[in-house]
Amino acid sequence: MNPYWAGKYTNNAYAIEHGLKYLSTVRSVALIPAMVDLEEIAPSMSYLPGKALQTEILAWIGNNIDSINAQLTTCLQACHDCFYPHQRPQVEIWATPIASRFAIDALCNVEAKPRVILMDVGRIAPSDWLRIVAHEYAHAQLGYPGHGDAFLAVLEHLCLGLGIEPPGCHPEMSAPEKEARLQKWPPCDFVTHPIEFWRGVKL
Repeated sequence: MNPYWAGKYTNNAYAIEHGLKYLSTVRSVALIPAMVDLEEIAPSMSYLPGKALQTEILAWIGNNIDSINAQLTTCLQACHDCFYPHQRPQVEIWATPIASRFAIDALCNVEAKPRVILMDVGRIAPSDWLRIVAHEYAHAQLGYPGHGDAFLAVLEHLCLGLGIEPPGCHPEMSAPEKEARLQKWPPCDFVTHPIEFWRGVKL
């Protein structure tokens, strides 16, 4: 975890500054920096101009991101605990808003050192965070993208260790069917307005 925050800022300018620094670092480890784009994530709204909305999000991130990342780190550690110490990949996990045009809620950059999981927690109910982390951790464990048999084996091992429902791939499934199911696992109830989380409206 990368602690950019050591307490609530009484001066909003400091919170905004730390929010900017945090998102700048996240962009540097994203697969594509534009994935973290507040111009796209927080466009103008009739009741709150775009720049004002972006400022509000930056201040909220500056004040709250450490506690959110601590929750994700707990999920990450639960995944680590499913493996012996020498089998655990070096991986970090960070929460971040992700531009909707990429149509993803989380990703694992296996090229980064250490490997990095980025997750838009605003898109996903907290009850589903662990399963999303497990999916991305399986990529980190393998060190390459894709949803083949090796990915399935790691994911099923994680599900067993974490006590969560496995993806339910059957031997008679074709490779394309299996991959399609694994790409969409886990099924989640996605948040309709994820930007509200990053404004601090819904926690």
